[in-house]
Amino acid sequence: MNIRESIEALEQQIEALERLDSHTLADAITDQLGVEDSEELIQTLKDVNVGGANAGFGGFIYSSELKAFYEKHRDSLIDLLVETSRELDTNILDMIQDFNCIKDQYSTEEIREVLHYGLRIPQIVDAICWFALEDFARLAE
Repeated sequence: MNIRESIEALEQQIEALERLDSHTLADAITDQLGVEDSEELIQTLKDVNVGGANAGFGGFIYSSELKAFYEKHRDSLIDLLVETSRELDTNILDMIQDFNCIKDQYSTEEIREVLHYGLRIPQIVDAICWFALEDFARLAE
């Protein structure tokens, strides 16, 4: 790699980091992933884009860690879901029900209970956390 290519690669990395920094949950997700540096972060997020968040990324594997993440960042996660459902012009409950990892396994009432009343259905909580990770990862491309 020559110097020009190195500079271009660094510029692309800086642009990706600036996009990532704009995400509501940027710090929370980065901390949860436990990555060491920006290069590792970008590579991890590219891997998320290829395999999906439920493919097994540090901090986003076990239901116990996803539950803790959900509880700590619940308001921001719900804000992200609301914003996305508005952008897609769809009902938030229908949108979540249609997530690939839980597609049609839960009623909209069960999803509502997780969002509004704190009822813990681990698979729904996991899906919401994975959604946030995937939303964040899209900014790395």
